[in-house]
Parts: sequence; structure tokens; C-alpha cells
Amino acid sequence: MAANSGIAIAELDFDTVKTNLKTFLEGQAQFQDYDFAGSNLNVLLDVLAYNTYYNNFYLNMLASEMFLDTALIRDSIISHAKELNYLPRSSRGAEATINIEITPSDTPASINIPKGTEFTTVVESNTYTFATTESHIITADVNGDYIANNIIIREGDAIEEFFAVTSNTSQRFVLSNKDIDTRSITVKVRESNTSITNTTYSYATSLFGLGANSAIFFLQPAEKEKYEVVFGNDIAGKRPVSGNLVEVYYQVCNREESNQASAFSSASSIQGYSNVAITTVSRARGGAAPESIADIKFNAPRNVQVQERAVTKNDYKILLQQRFPEIEAITVFGGEDQDPPQYGRVVVSVDLENADGIPNITKQQYKEFIDQRTPVSIESVIIDPEFSYIEVSSHIHYNVNSTNATPSDIKSSVLSSIETFANNTLQDFEKTLRYSKLVSAIDDADSSILSNETNVRIYKNFIPTLNTATDAVLNYQNKLKQGPKLNTTTRVSTYVAAIQSEAFTFGSSPGFFIDNGDGLLQIVTSVGDAFSVLDPDVGTVDYNTGKVTIKAAVIAAYTGSGIKVYARPYEQEIAAKLNTILRLESADATLTIAQARE
Repeated sequence: MAANSGIAIAELDFDTVKTNLKTFLEGQAQFQDYDFAGSNLNVLLDVLAYNTYYNNFYLNMLASEMFLDTALIRDSIISHAKELNYLPRSSRGAEATINIEITPSDTPASINIPKGTEFTTVVESNTYTFATTESHIITADVNGDYIANNIIIREGDAIEEFFAVTSNTSQRFVLSNKDIDTRSITVKVRESNTSITNTTYSYATSLFGLGANSAIFFLQPAEKEKYEVVFGNDIAGKRPVSGNLVEVYYQVCNREESNQASAFSSASSIQGYSNVAITTVSRARGGAAPESIADIKFNAPRNVQVQERAVTKNDYKILLQQRFPEIEAITVFGGEDQDPPQYGRVVVSVDLENADGIPNITKQQYKEFIDQRTPVSIESVIIDPEFSYIEVSSHIHYNVNSTNATPSDIKSSVLSSIETFANNTLQDFEKTLRYSKLVSAIDDADSSILSNETNVRIYKNFIPTLNTATDAVLNYQNKLKQGPKLNTTTRVSTYVAAIQSEAFTFGSSPGFFIDNGDGLLQIVTSVGDAFSVLDPDVGTVDYNTGKVTIKAAVIAAYTGSGIKVYARPYEQEIAAKLNTILRLESADATLTIAQARE
């Protein structure tokens, strides 16, 4: 055999494989002067190269599926998650909170609302079924009314599935439906299909405290996005025996389709009473698709670290976001960072999808869930997020000779670019408005834009109680640019304040908040081009921290949903801290489009 008869095997693509095969043959004495082009042997080389390429591709993909980081097929990723004892989140049915008032024709001692009592609602012409997650017993109150308050109902169609237990120890109990909300699963076991009594099995997540007679079941993901009920082995948990009948109840949900449902009615009578009135406490939210492949890859390894314990900040985030998919953003910090400090507390603030603020009943759910997983000495506190809004004023120069777009077209492009910039870089906790990137986003909105002169301010909404002395703290969390001291010679047209609000009615006069340049917040009005002070002291301004305190401000009237109070930051880079989220909306952008100077 010739000295150069070796063959390279590291290359994977077709052309290189064929070239290597040809090089190998050319190194053999029999083919030294052979012309492969156009020959029959060249066709055989194509076949060999294709076969090698297919095998290379197959083995490469097979190897990729063996690791969580590189796997692409959901069933492979699920299998790796099972090795980490991680249960991917199932589809989630939306949950709502309602009050139920039943008006009976008699005076019963109590009325039972069973678990699974159904209610219906309509969203976009589609009817959805919700059901109670627990049973409730109500008795007459002091007025003789039968009212159940703060009842949680969950969307989903009720399904009962039965499995006859055989002597096969490898028998599996794979549930038939994909869109199961695993929170709704209950398992009961009968002695036989003719028995009328059953034993309820409890859901377990670990082997701790289990004995041979423990009536428990485990849940694990199965192939094709389904779930499997797993029983014990008669050492840790009791296993049903041949002849038993396993009965599994669950709900199949419609994911996010029923979110925002707000009007509910009883689907049938309750304990024979048909006069049922429903009042919605909090509209439906939390419906979601199953955990995505990317999220499983991210969460599964971290779940091993968390071990259902909330110790670090990330533990709180991972546990809450996995359990409550309606959480769009979350931040966690120590109570010592609050003003004033509250030691021994962990503060959790969440932003929900399609909502500003958190209903009290939802806060209680989050707190009950996380308190079971925190150290005994730590108190968890769930708070609403605060919002700081960004106002953008930009003077934009463009080259009229390089575009057919009108100023209106350019303005639309810039507004769209600003909105994209905000969605990609803000709208979350612990984000910073990067001024240079905002300016670049405006420049890049249209190829004809040459430059822009942009300024930003922060504003918060102050919502006073009319004709009542109202206190408030507006924390802008950024150093403010202190202006000159306000005096009788100060001109309205030229004065730039650190704090200035929209107009409102103070007494019978129009007025607005403004700082006096020396740390005092005042209510003033303008007379011509001069300021007239209506109230010389309604609060304080800390220019270093950005904290504005409003004290006993009596507002007679204002327009809109609140009074916008603007702050001029010391630097154009604006940071959001603690439970604050920065929001930049196209409606808060004032744009001037002008042709570039020659």
C-alpha cells in the first residue's frame, strides 16, 4: 500500500468526504493514473460519500440529544429533566377569584359548594368552564345571607380517566391528554371496579417520611408532552395491586385563552339552589402554555440547586415564576434596602401580565406559597411594583435629498424605533435607560436621519384625594439636576426646575408644583412671565437621592388619571432600583422633524 494511503476522518461535509475518499484511492497503485471525473467509479464515490454524510449527521444529532445543553427534541429534554427530578410546568388554566351569594328558598343550617362546582364565562364569543378548586361550606351571616368570599375558580374541562391495574410490574399510568393542568390532578384507588369505596392518594415530591403503606403518588413527564402517574414500590409508598382500579381526575385547560375573563355565572344549581349571584373579585389570569424547551433547559439544573428552598434571591425568583406563570417580571431584595429599613424581611415585587399592581388575594397566594419554603426567621413581603415613566423630547434633523419619506413618515418610524428600544431594554426591574443607545435607536430609525438632539425627564403620577390634605412620597431614585433659586425676578419662560408638575386647581386658582432650587416644594402659578407663589411649602426635594416628599397638599381638581410630576435627572442615564420599573411609551415622546441645515 502506498505511503499516502491514509484517510482523514474528521471532516463531516459531503464534498470533503468525497475528496478524502478520492485521495485515498489515488494513493493506491491500482488508481494512480485513473481519471475519476465522469467515470462509473465516481458515481460509487458519490454513494459512499452520501452514506458517510448521512451517518455523520445522524450520529452527530444523536450525540446532541444525549446532553441537556444541546438537545433539541422535547422528549429528549424531558428525559434529562427527569434525571434532575424536575417536573416541567404543565399548561395552566386561568384562575379568578369570585364571591358567591346563594339565596335559598328555605333556611338551611349550611350550604355545601363541592370541589369542581362549575361556572361559565364568555371571552371573545367563546365559552369557557371554570370550577372551584376546593369545597366550601357556608352558613348564614348576621343578615341571614349565604355568602362565600374570595373563592378561587380555575378554568378547564373536567376529565376522569380509569386504569385497571394488572400484574405487570412495568405497567404505566400515562394520562391521555396533553393540556392537563397538573395542579388539578387527584388520584383515587378502588379495590375493584365493582367497589364503591376508594382511597385518596396524596401527591408527593420526595421520599422523605414515606413508608410501605403511604398512599401517595408521584408525577413525572412522559413522551409527547403528556404526564405519567407513578406509584410507590411498597417500600417508599404503596403500590396498587392487580385488580385495583385507579381513578384519575384532572382538568384540561385552554391555556391563556380565558385570561381576562371577568363575568361569571353558575353552570348549574348548587345543592339544589338555583338563585346564585356571582361577584368578581379579581378577573382571570395566569393561563399559560406549557413550559418551553428553553425554559426547561434553564430551570432544570437550577431546580436541583434550589431544592424547593428559598434562600438566595434567585431561589425566590425561580420558585415563584415556575409556580405562577402569570408573573412577567420579578425582583427580590432585602428589607434593609427599604426606606426606612425593615430588617429580617425579604421583599418580593412582581409585575403581572396585562396588569398594573397585584390584587390582595394574589399577594396572599404568593406569600403562602413562598413562606413554606423560607427559613423560619425570615418574613416574606409581597409588594406592588412602582413605575417611573420616561418623557423623551427630540429634535431630529434629516436629509430631505436622500429620502422620499415625509416628516410624518419619519416621525412614525422614530416612534416605532423608540417603542422597540423600550421593549428590548426596559419594562423590567433593575434596568437602566442608556442614553447613547436611545439616541442611536432614533438615528437608526430612518436612513435619512443625520442627527438628533434628545432630552429625557422622569415623571411619576401623583393621585391626590380631592379637597383633602394628601401626603405622598415620589422616589425618582436618581440624582436630580438642581436649578437656580426661585425668586421674584425669576422668569417662567427661562426657568428650568428640577421638579415641575402638570397644572391642577389649587383653591380656585390654576397652579402646579415646582421646587424653589433650595429643597422646598411649592405650589405656584404664572402671572405673565413671573411666578406667583400660592403655597410656599408643600414638601421637600432631596436632589442627591431623588426623593420628593409631598405634605398636606390640598388639590381641588385635576384632569386625567393623575397629576404628572416631572423630574430633571442630573445625568441622562436613568436607573431603576428596588421595585421600580422604567416605562417608555411612544405617547410620551415629543418629536420635532426638521430638514438639516445646509
